[in-house]
Amino acid sequence: MDLSQQQPPQAPVQAIAAQPVATDEPSRKKKKKKKKKKKKEGMISKAVAKLTVGSADMLAQIGDAIGEAARKYRRKHEKSRAKKPQNWRKDLGKNVSSAALELLKESSKAPGKMVKALVKKDKKKKKKEEQETQLEAGVSVLVQANPPPSAGPAAAT
Repeated sequence: MDLSQQQPPQAPVQAIAAQPVATDEPSRKKKKKKKKKKKKEGMISKAVAKLTVGSADMLAQIGDAIGEAARKYRRKHEKSRAKKPQNWRKDLGKNVSSAALELLKESSKAPGKMVKALVKKDKKKKKKEEQETQLEAGVSVLVQANPPPSAGPAAAT
């Protein structure tokens, strides 16, 4: 028998009943976080934001217009080649002018997108103005909650 592998008998471990642990540090209360107030946008930042949105809408419209013009040219070109495979060059000017007309027509909507973004009002302001116009347009009538009791036809005699 090897003595190095034998372990000395251990003393029985006594269970400690839920005793509070004393600490030197006082209990700390958690501080509530203050809500951060949102900063209102200034007039310049609002204008810059509107310009950015407007120019993005305008550029998107111009991109769509270029795409439409390219599709129209492609469609006309394919149609010309199907009819006259060797003479599509004769129709080139007509096809290009048709596509350019489509480009002008679609890109003319772009400045409107820019103006719409600049003139567009905030939802809160728009709602407030609608309420004010409704108040101005509507006529207020005062109605008594309980009208005075009338004597009726019996009291008239």
